[in-house]
Amino acid sequence: MGMLMYQLEAVGPEQEKKILNDLEIDLPKKQRMLARGGYIASKTGIFWAVNHEMDSYLFMAPKLNFKEARYHYYFFFRKKFHELSLKAPFGPSVQCDPSLSAMSDDEQEDFKKHVVDAFAAHGILGLPNEKPFAPSFGVEM
Repeated sequence: MGMLMYQLEAVGPEQEKKILNDLEIDLPKKQRMLARGGYIASKTGIFWAVNHEMDSYLFMAPKLNFKEARYHYYFFFRKKFHELSLKAPFGPSVQCDPSLSAMSDDEQEDFKKHVVDAFAAHGILGLPNEKPFAPSFGVEM
């Protein structure tokens, strides 16, 4: 396999438009993205781990509140948004929203493989030259 299926790329206006467009299917997440002047617009240097062929991507999501220690991510996979969170900052255990339990075993395996590949490209913070991150899967959020 060797080469990663996901690459870390900068998120610009075009990518933001795609994300917001894809979020039409998930309005609560879209509202979180648009809150406080727009999550992407108000930050500089946001990167996503993207697999263009699969139309799949992972990026750090806005926190629900600023005191929260967890990191949240949105993972767009097979035309659905999934929310992932790291149980503790820099701990490897990833928790997934309940959508995972609705998948068959094969789908779960495929999903987890993609999450691992996406994080290998993204790292924890989604910064260039960050060391790769290998998540393990905890229980649901």
